[in-house]
Amino acid sequence: MLDRFGYAFYCDGSFRDLLIFDTTMDDWRTLFAILRSGDYDLEFSMGDVVDLPDDPDDVVQLSRKHTDYVYATLKVRFGPHMLNNHFHLVNEIEFDLDPRDVKTEDDLGSLFAFVRRTARALRKDAVITEESMPDAQLIRYRFLEDDFVKAGDPAEYR
Repeated sequence: MLDRFGYAFYCDGSFRDLLIFDTTMDDWRTLFAILRSGDYDLEFSMGDVVDLPDDPDDVVQLSRKHTDYVYATLKVRFGPHMLNNHFHLVNEIEFDLDPRDVKTEDDLGSLFAFVRRTARALRKDAVITEESMPDAQLIRYRFLEDDFVKAGDPAEYR
């Protein structure tokens, strides 16, 4: 797999984004359930580390209470990976990932397992993109076909 998808994890000093588009609060609830039921180390913070709320609606409420620009951050650790979610948008689940964490077949396999599990539970495709560039898609997971493909023309996927 690394020979086919390793190009997406070149180290240029930037992160990559794992994105799932067109999400709802129900999708966020499903994500929270996946994260709690998996073998993931979770750390949630709002300036200070606190317990991850049971419902993602509570994250929105907590964010509104803070007026000093403290943002919610969820760190998800598994294998060599630490994915970060900052709850930017309700309609888009985004995790930042460090391409330096993908060095071996096992590293890529554990990342793809996370992507597959999440996307299948949400019944949505997922993409890995250049950092902060949702149209610069590198890899796409197609949940209906249950496969990973090199992303083609970004316009065809939106």
